[in-house]
Amino acid sequence: MERLLSEVSEVRQPSVQWHLAQMLGQLALSPRQRARAIRLLKRNLDESTDWIVTNYTLETLAMFAAGDRVLRRDLIGRLQRYRREKRTSIAKRAEKLLARFRALGE
Repeated sequence: MERLLSEVSEVRQPSVQWHLAQMLGQLALSPRQRARAIRLLKRNLDESTDWIVTNYTLETLAMFAAGDRVLRRDLIGRLQRYRREKRTSIAKRAEKLLARFRALGE
C-alpha cells in the first residue's frame, strides 16, 4: 500500500493515474492512508487534463465521500463545476455523481 501512495502516486502518466484511482477505491485503507489517497486524488483532479483520469478520480472520490460529509461538500462543489465541462463524458459523470448525492439527501 505504501508504494502505491508514494512511488506510484508520483508517476504522471495518465494510465497510471487512472488505474491508481481505480485501485484506491477498492482497497481497505487506514484513516491515514485514506487521507493521503484523497490528497493525491484531488491533486490529480487539479493537475491532469486527461478525461479518463478525471472520470475515475471523481468516481473514487465519490466512493470516499459517501461516508465523509466534509469531503462530500467539497466534491459536490467540484462536480457542479464539472457538469459544465465541454468534455461530455466528464459532464455526464458529474451529473451522475451529483444525482447519487441528491439521493443521499445532499
